[in-house]
Amino acid sequence: MKKDLNKEIALFKKYVRKVKLKRVYELLDITPNDYQQECIDDWDNHFDEWSVSTSTLGRRSGKSFTAGITVATHLQVPYASVALIAPNLKLTEVIWNEVITTLQKLGVKPQKINTQSKSLTMENGAMLQAGSLQSPEALLGKRWSLVCCDEAAIDDKLEAILELQIMPATTDFGFIEGTDIPYSKLLLYSTPRGKKNIQYKYHMLGKAKKKGYKSYQYPSTVNPIVTQAFLDTMKSKMDDLTFQQEYEAKFVDIQQNTALHSFDETKNTFKFSKIQNFVTDMNVICGIDIGFRDSSSHVLIAKDRDCYYCFSAIRMSQLDTKSIHANFLQQEKMYNVEPEVRYIDKSAALTAYDLASIYDYVTYPCVNDRKVGIATLNQLFREEKLFIEETLTELIEEIITLAWKESGKDFVRSDTKHHHDLVHALRYAITSDYANKGNQDIIVI
Repeated sequence: MKKDLNKEIALFKKYVRKVKLKRVYELLDITPNDYQQECIDDWDNHFDEWSVSTSTLGRRSGKSFTAGITVATHLQVPYASVALIAPNLKLTEVIWNEVITTLQKLGVKPQKINTQSKSLTMENGAMLQAGSLQSPEALLGKRWSLVCCDEAAIDDKLEAILELQIMPATTDFGFIEGTDIPYSKLLLYSTPRGKKNIQYKYHMLGKAKKKGYKSYQYPSTVNPIVTQAFLDTMKSKMDDLTFQQEYEAKFVDIQQNTALHSFDETKNTFKFSKIQNFVTDMNVICGIDIGFRDSSSHVLIAKDRDCYYCFSAIRMSQLDTKSIHANFLQQEKMYNVEPEVRYIDKSAALTAYDLASIYDYVTYPCVNDRKVGIATLNQLFREEKLFIEETLTELIEEIITLAWKESGKDFVRSDTKHHHDLVHALRYAITSDYANKGNQDIIVI
């Protein structure tokens, strides 16, 4: 008999909000910890407000246990479909086992189950399929109402597989009425592994309260069974940065070739609303990077005494001077600011001439010593005098992925995945202004 997919999806939409996560915790006689309570509230009461959540948690915080309860709850919705994915099948099996255990405790028996392929079907038509980054084929060609990723920060292949292969299969369930929020949800769980992965990328979107994103970040102590004595023992066995990553759930850069190592998203980001009412009265400088084979970039930075606040950063692919001028000028008009000075790379002298002579858009050549420029940004980040608006996620990603070549600290590494046009525009403006103020106290490290 041919399935009526429209009917199945309609039933899913009808019941998905009625199956409450709080009720499952009550049935399991579990008192939620702070992290679990936050998840329950967002799932039960704010389902229509988000589609992607990241849970960044310390070791032994119970992330797999929590993920298992959430997946088992979703399987109570008629015709729900869940994909489990992790870097390898051994890690995928961890959440699979938690789901099976939770279903058993609830007294719910799958209609069909295949322990070898890690798949099951419920009597209500809901189904679950496990896969891994090593063999994602099992997850292709199906529709998903929930995608659950464990250890999402470990493997950098996850971003491409999720965004190009798996997430398109969530569109079948459509969007919540009157919104652009999909019914399908993506859950990422991980202990942090630096800042160059999808876990950090989506975490920052949630932290910035980007529409559709939620972020949870809790240390191991969120789990009441984790004692201080245990943490003291673990701390004595590892260096401070590793302990911060593993048990305090902090995004730290352990790699030594990170160029902008002083950037800290908890200290060096800000909300635009902080300066919105008086940005037009502040001195504003502009940094411009002209791309000859890649994008051109434009950043706006407000100055308040000895602090810098980058509140706008755009990247554009147009190469002709007319388009560059139109887009850059539009950005400045949008914020109703006229930069006191615009700094541009010396190698773009011809473009700078055309901008000035044809469009009366005046720029000045920047200070472009790469080592001094990056040292300046590091010093200002470290002294908490340079701040990036928290929704400028493309710029933030460039900051955290900028790295020195392993062979030495004379050139930054380039690759096809990460471009750094925005961060170079930031560097041009900040370094030039800082030098023009007579500052010579840059420590090049």
